[in-house]
Amino acid sequence: MRTTVLTLGMLLAGSALADDHCLIEAKKNDRAAKGSNVVIASGEKVEDAMVVEGDVIVKSGAQVKDAIALNGSVVVESGAHVTGNVISIGGKLKVDPKATVDGSQISLKDSLKIVGDSGTDFEISLKVGGKDLARELLKPMLAKFHECGVIAIK
Repeated sequence: MRTTVLTLGMLLAGSALADDHCLIEAKKNDRAAKGSNVVIASGEKVEDAMVVEGDVIVKSGAQVKDAIALNGSVVVESGAHVTGNVISIGGKLKVDPKATVDGSQISLKDSLKIVGDSGTDFEISLKVGGKDLARELLKPMLAKFHECGVIAIK
């Protein structure tokens, strides 16, 4: 999902999407969807799990490298293992204390929250004129996620 990571990087940097669209490429060991949830079941090992306008759910006993939700949440249940990062833009992160996340946990919705791989926690929230700045910055990005497409590459 190299295209996905580059697109996510552009979004986090505040850049507009190239050609006003995005394309998520899911390879053989990836799971990706738009408008529905991606569930990684117990015993499954998946490279990358990504969803646009839905949730990524990593069940107990499952393993995934990176779990990313754009305009959705990521849920990592007790006993699940994420070897990379967990990222939610426009949703929430729900990581059970008995789950393992080797990388960082990043969420951007009402605030920017980062939990580094060392467990260091950072959260920033800023209101201007009574409006949450993170939410206001997200509005145009979340609208563009609706234009994203998903293709499978075998």
